[in-house]
Amino acid sequence: MRAAPPNAPRRLGFQAFPRAAGAMAIGVLAACTGVIHDPEGAARPDASVAIPGPLLLRRLTNAEYDRTVRDLLGQTTRVSADFPADAKVFGFDDGAVSLTISPLHAERYRDAAERIGAEVTASPARMASVVGCDLTGTGRAPCLARFVGSFARRAYRRPLVDAEVQGLLHVADVAADDPDRNAAVALIIEAVLQSPSFLFRAEFGAPDPSRPGLYRLGRFDLASRLSYLLWGTTPDDALLDTAQAGTLDTAEGLAQTARTMLADARAHEGLAAFYGQWLRLYTLATVHRDATQYPSWSPELSASMSEETSRTVDDLVWRDGANFLDLLTGHATFLDGRLATLYGLPPPADGTWARTDLSDHPERGGLLTQASYLTLTAHSEGSMLIHRGKYVREVLLCETLPTPPANVPTIPAPVPGETDVERLERHRSDPSCNGCHRLMDPVGMGMHRYDSIGAFHLVDAQQRAISQAGTLYGYTPPDFDGPTELSRRLRDLPEVSQCVVRQVFRYAFGRAEVMTAAGDLPQIERTTERFRSSQYSFREMLVSLVASDAFRYGRPAGGGS
Repeated sequence: MRAAPPNAPRRLGFQAFPRAAGAMAIGVLAACTGVIHDPEGAARPDASVAIPGPLLLRRLTNAEYDRTVRDLLGQTTRVSADFPADAKVFGFDDGAVSLTISPLHAERYRDAAERIGAEVTASPARMASVVGCDLTGTGRAPCLARFVGSFARRAYRRPLVDAEVQGLLHVADVAADDPDRNAAVALIIEAVLQSPSFLFRAEFGAPDPSRPGLYRLGRFDLASRLSYLLWGTTPDDALLDTAQAGTLDTAEGLAQTARTMLADARAHEGLAAFYGQWLRLYTLATVHRDATQYPSWSPELSASMSEETSRTVDDLVWRDGANFLDLLTGHATFLDGRLATLYGLPPPADGTWARTDLSDHPERGGLLTQASYLTLTAHSEGSMLIHRGKYVREVLLCETLPTPPANVPTIPAPVPGETDVERLERHRSDPSCNGCHRLMDPVGMGMHRYDSIGAFHLVDAQQRAISQAGTLYGYTPPDFDGPTELSRRLRDLPEVSQCVVRQVFRYAFGRAEVMTAAGDLPQIERTTERFRSSQYSFREMLVSLVASDAFRYGRPAGGGS
């Protein structure tokens, strides 16, 4: 770390943020509640009309923080590795209410900002790339001013007001006597990376006189929403310029900008962040298996499982004309040598990943036969059928299962000669267990021929034939035979296509949807209809959502249901 000037504070910390105290107070309040309150109150919209959701103040998730500092400053290391983990709601890490800042988080932000500032200024190449002008001689002051204007504009995701620019230049003045001439840049970086304007995605908007009680999001609010939804990172200069030119002021402009952004390679990484969480692929990194029982198990095999599903979804998102619901019933997948061996198939000829047609392998085809799903839901041998059914209900149908009672009995120990199905049937015979388990267990039973790493077996360890008869209670017809038939049933259910939209909605807005006529239901239905009419194009569904009133408007807390 550089030597500090004699009178400089050792650390900038939160007290040195170059923002007004009022803005900081709002930041602290919203960090606790996740909701931006209108200080003067707002007219309550007509409750009989569907209205957009509340305005939220959302802290950058750890993953968003990493990608943002990478794109701002060329930081290639995972800076957030020692940050407190982000809580997950519905599997997503961007729930506004849970994205608070603890004292430990504040310390980690401070340490990261200092470390990043020191690393940038220690590298002449990075300094030249980040600052972009000459800091020597008479050009130093105008160079610092240009750097502040350009760097903080992207970091804050909006233009700065004069007071903010002067505040950051004042921070730089602290290093005026430092022998390290780059110290001023390091201090500016430290201050910006600890500012609420960087750490939080604030969406204040302005009242729309034509729609009492609603706030229309500003141009730069929309640019930020777009960028973090589609790219998973901060807007670049081109997107901020597009916002400043007024292109995002209309639904048509938003739609066209979204299409342009989706054509950018950054969208591949951004959308992968969504479906990796939606499908719970992140949990595979924590899975362990007994090497004696599963000799083929390894961290590399686990990574291959995640990669197979990621490549499958990528293909369905980015291939023109692809039907996204083929995720459930498609015969094509992507395999490397490890997965091919697990599936009993010949490995790819070149030893790497290859698109593979599974039409001649009825035991494989679609998400519910992929090793990723079958492994991440196999929490233990005795409970994997439960969790496989729970996944279908919650992740693919968006159902909310009842919370187990506090005194719920544990799954009974197996008795000699008892099958897993018989064991779970015995568990469900308890009335306190039947309510939940009747919804989950019979669904998971349809995947009973797959073990806890996704290998397929016709008989169990005692050489008894394994049944794959299952039941999806609540739907007609309820009974099915194996995952292939279940997948076909699910694909035809309107609840499944709507659930895809609902999952995107949760991720896009950082909150749970309100499925009422005066809440989010009308918008979700409109977006779902666009999804269906586009032959289930994931990208067209996204464009429809981005151009919607739900994306363009919000309401202050207390402004509606």
